[in-house]
Amino acid sequence: MQLIDGPSSGTIGTPHLRAAIYARCGAVRQSLRSIEDQWRNCRVRAGRDGLEVVEAFSDIAASGAVTGSGGLEAMLARADEFDVIVIETLDRLGRDPAVANAFRDRIETSGCELVISANVAAVP
Repeated sequence: MQLIDGPSSGTIGTPHLRAAIYARCGAVRQSLRSIEDQWRNCRVRAGRDGLEVVEAFSDIAASGAVTGSGGLEAMLARADEFDVIVIETLDRLGRDPAVANAFRDRIETSGCELVISANVAAVP
């Protein structure tokens, strides 16, 4: 599968593609708003690509240094139910690039396309 990074031309999706979105905030000091902002950016990207967001997953106060957070693992366990997984940035999967890339590989091995929504919407 192909990793789609950055702004989209809006050509990859069709209304029939099912998407999951994932957000993580890494510290207690980061608010629930951080999760909501990430979800909003992912939904904007999904809309631009013509994807139907059918599920949203998150991990609140989950360190990016810890592998296998509950929401991420739940999403990966159900990856066969989705065509696309949208995240805001690759580091939402893990702060360590090797960990993030390992999760990216798991997503793509499951048959999902990974889309990174970074910088598609200004969040107030």
